[in-house]
Amino acid sequence: MRPISPWYRDSKKKWYVEVRGKQEPLGRHPEGAPEPKKGKNGAWNVPHEIMTAYHRLMAVDAGNLPKASDIKVCQVCDLFLDYSEKHHQPGTYRGYKDFLQDFSELYG
Repeated sequence: MRPISPWYRDSKKKWYVEVRGKQEPLGRHPEGAPEPKKGKNGAWNVPHEIMTAYHRLMAVDAGNLPKASDIKVCQVCDLFLDYSEKHHQPGTYRGYKDFLQDFSELYG
């Protein structure tokens, strides 16, 4: 699964992050910050101010999550498989499904 991380849209001169299928703006590129660009690994050089806005947004979103003690591993696996079925190739999804089925049978 691709991690959630900020990305830059040059046409608007703003940073964004996608949360639950919706693009959320994090702010304009700060003056004096190095020019936005991707590194060799494909990750953006996100300025500190944008990362702060990103962390603030993600902390607010995390307030909607259930407590760890209230969710079971099988529920997490099912949620992941729902995501995988929509966002991965069929073969990748089947591989995850087979692996998690074996895991569930072995560990309950």
